[in-house]
Amino acid sequence: MTRAVEFADLAIVDLSKASTPEGRAELHPQLRDAFRSHGFIYAINHGYTQAQVGFVLMILTTKVSEALP
Repeated sequence: MTRAVEFADLAIVDLSKASTPEGRAELHPQLRDAFRSHGFIYAINHGYTQAQVGFVLMILTTKVSEALP
């Protein structure tokens, strides 16, 4: 069953900061707090193309019974 969600209060995390030690130090508490409080994040500037994101979402929504030969 799929349910429409009008609004989800997710933390927005800029993953481009992960390219430097200073940025990673800044990201660590943001990620820790976001996952502790929400369980999910909205990642931006992650470097993946829309096609790559779409492929991952397709895999995530495939039932195990459909993926087995």
